[in-house]
Amino acid sequence: MKGLFALREQGRDQEMLGRVVEVPVSNYTDADILDRELAGVFRDYPLVAGHVSNVAEPGSYLLSDWNRIPYVVTRDRQGRLRAFLNQCRHRGARLVKGDEKQLKAFVCPFHNWVYDLDGSLRSISRQEDFPGIDPDQYGLKELPVTEAGGLIWVHPDPAGNLDLRAYLGRMLDDLVEFEVDQLVRYRKTKVVKNANWKLLIKTYLEGYHVPYLHRSTLSKAFRKGVLSHFEDGPHIRMCAARSNIEEALTTEPDSWRILEYASVYYVLFPNTFFIMHPDYVSINIFWPEAPDRTIWTHEMMYRAADFPGEEGQAALAKRFAFTNDVVFGGEDFAVAEDVQENLRYGANEVHTLGLAEGLLAIFQQSIDDRLR
Repeated sequence: MKGLFALREQGRDQEMLGRVVEVPVSNYTDADILDRELAGVFRDYPLVAGHVSNVAEPGSYLLSDWNRIPYVVTRDRQGRLRAFLNQCRHRGARLVKGDEKQLKAFVCPFHNWVYDLDGSLRSISRQEDFPGIDPDQYGLKELPVTEAGGLIWVHPDPAGNLDLRAYLGRMLDDLVEFEVDQLVRYRKTKVVKNANWKLLIKTYLEGYHVPYLHRSTLSKAFRKGVLSHFEDGPHIRMCAARSNIEEALTTEPDSWRILEYASVYYVLFPNTFFIMHPDYVSINIFWPEAPDRTIWTHEMMYRAADFPGEEGQAALAKRFAFTNDVVFGGEDFAVAEDVQENLRYGANEVHTLGLAEGLLAIFQQSIDDRLR
């Protein structure tokens, strides 16, 4: 809040780098760059799998939305969180397809090998055909997994570090303070967008476009695209001022509640964009399939007490349709797909980022620094 008012006093919308930056468009088209991102960014860092409510009890589970890391997260019979590659140790068949209501065990549909919820091999059909096999050597391949800030985190490297306190820094404190763990899911969607994963995320990282692209939607609620930001390592927090922010000047700062006057946005590196609205939360995750194709998931969360009964569900449906279909799909990502399509025609070798677009360059630099 204080950062937003400081910008107001300076007569500025945003304070980022203070210089114009050029970003090569090859970042969005080059298959070699994507391969380096997959190796140096998506394999080396914790990834958000989803909200903790998806795996609240033993046998509940959460599947990966990305076949490049085909994990399944569940709780074992003792309530311990577990993550495994979703593959039978016999000949690699997929164990969980997603239509199971709850898991009592992992059962391979191919040859009926059975694994307990802790990943241990329980039985081999026709075991006499496998003389000398030690079941202890054929448990499911486990991945590091933990819960922090109301989210499930998986590391794609079996030896990866999941110290979320060290990784998230102040961002973890925010998630705890906002009580993200108390939310419940309204709806989750999964679609493919014909744009580079970074182009999709970057639509969120500046307010410059708000009065124009969102002139009949978000511009009514937000104050001319004004936002302040904070960085902690590769993670970014942004506060976007709402049109009523000056009302806060009539109250004492100690009584301010940020979500009454602004929406708070987080880039949880590398591929999660987390939006705190006054009455609901959007968890957006982007999984690259190709330089010009990305899986986008949107999980909308809310506090059950805020939306009771049929009337509450109708209000949630309205919010989801507006956010998911109109703003994200119909405006932000539609223009990102348009940009991606136009890259092939060669008018620009670089994207020129103005003073209000510095966060795009900051995010890009965080990726570039980690390429292999």
